[in-house]
Amino acid sequence: MPEKHQREKGALMGHIVGDALGVPYEFQPRSMMTANPATGMTGYGTYSQPPGTWSDDSSMMLCIMENEILRGNVNTLADRFVRWYTDGYMTAHDECFDIGITTRTALERCISGIDPGKSGLNDPRSAGNGTLMRIAPYAFRDMPDGRHHMLEQNGITHRAPLAQISCMAWQEIFLRLLDGATPTQALAEMLEQFEWLATNWLSATPQQCNEVIGRIRHPRFGELPASEIHSGGFVVHTLEASLWCLLRSTDYRSAVLSAVNLGNDTDTTAAVAGALAGAYYGLDDIPAEWINALVRREHVEMMVDKFLENIR
Repeated sequence: MPEKHQREKGALMGHIVGDALGVPYEFQPRSMMTANPATGMTGYGTYSQPPGTWSDDSSMMLCIMENEILRGNVNTLADRFVRWYTDGYMTAHDECFDIGITTRTALERCISGIDPGKSGLNDPRSAGNGTLMRIAPYAFRDMPDGRHHMLEQNGITHRAPLAQISCMAWQEIFLRLLDGATPTQALAEMLEQFEWLATNWLSATPQQCNEVIGRIRHPRFGELPASEIHSGGFVVHTLEASLWCLLRSTDYRSAVLSAVNLGNDTDTTAAVAGALAGAYYGLDDIPAEWINALVRREHVEMMVDKFLENIR
């Protein structure tokens, strides 16, 4: 089993590498990915970006990491998100080329002067994966502070209950992987506590809890065929797809390539699955050629190292 530092750095780098692997294929239908599957780091494609380019998933995560290093709050994080959106802050090429509709709407509300604590939409139709794709850094805080920060700061862009509940479920699995649990153990331990946490922290209803964990609590969830796994932008689907990829994997490579080859929201599914896989398999299991291909790799690694040195 990798040492904890290997798992911690592997989780953050695994997220960014997964994101970059998925960028060229975003919005490609599964049929196209099945006919011509991804096998490694490539470029251009959907956004005509060079190989190793990461997207909004990693930019927003890096903003959170910097905000945590500097002990910022909701307002300072909202400022960083706005700078990313308007000025290309914390991007691969000084340009925000990918942003979800819900996130864009919320940040426009911030720009117009709405309190960041109320800028995110609290609408069931806005339960996208735009928070799930960026929340890994909060798990490095001592609990329950990390849970509180995550839920509070998610609200800058997404306040929909299912988005928040899904993030809580994913964070609980991720925490256990960082502590050395196997994927099966991490899932089982999360499920034991989930309804209590969701009810006490988010006033979740039984129906909402079931919508988030109803499928992943099936004892053979990881054995479902790909045809039963959705890979679009709905937050519950991304939670399910990322966990499915991890449960079926034999190493980091197989986990993230499975995520990309599901098609559709390839960068986010691979980023979220990549964080889980990096936390379980460790940094050394991420192919070196993929890490070396990352745009602004030295900056990315510096940010990850600085975050890990300063977060506790």
